[in-house]
Amino acid sequence: NVRRHLFACENQLPLSESIFRKTLARAEKERRGIIGRLYERLELVLASREAVALLLEQKKTSQAVSYPGMRAQMETIAPSNMLDKFDYHELPHLARFLKGMMIRAKRARESIQRDIEKSKRVASYERKLKELEERSKKHRQVQATKPYLLLLEEFKISVFAQELGTAQKVSEKRLDELAAKIERSIR
Repeated sequence: NVRRHLFACENQLPLSESIFRKTLARAEKERRGIIGRLYERLELVLASREAVALLLEQKKTSQAVSYPGMRAQMETIAPSNMLDKFDYHELPHLARFLKGMMIRAKRARESIQRDIEKSKRVASYERKLKELEERSKKHRQVQATKPYLLLLEEFKISVFAQELGTAQKVSEKRLDELAAKIERSIR
């Protein structure tokens, strides 16, 4: 994860000497303290994941706070291979997505009908993500859907936990445009 972050190039091929030197200079500048920053980011994500998992475990009690698909969403956002699936700069967003899940779960407990209404806005985009993932697997381009996944999670924040804020502009139109772009690229 750290190596991918430090040596990420803007343009993969053809790699020019100037891009190579810029990449090395950036890596040299960023490498100091990166392990500590990675630890902090992971600690935040794992603490948030643990809090969501605890809510799911309390499902059988009167303090149950969850919504349909919550466990699957948690496993998508923070899977066991999280460092392979997500980049260094995406880790803080994962923690925010998990916090958004907790906020949604608490609000769903207060008003399940309101959560159902809001979830209707998101449902078609979740189906689209699954469809894109299936197509990308067939064409061995699994990473092609990650931008859509991240934008969808930002959209969920805007729908269910606005107070957390989004890291980028998000709307139904942007999701549709990104899905169309990904579909064109998967061949």
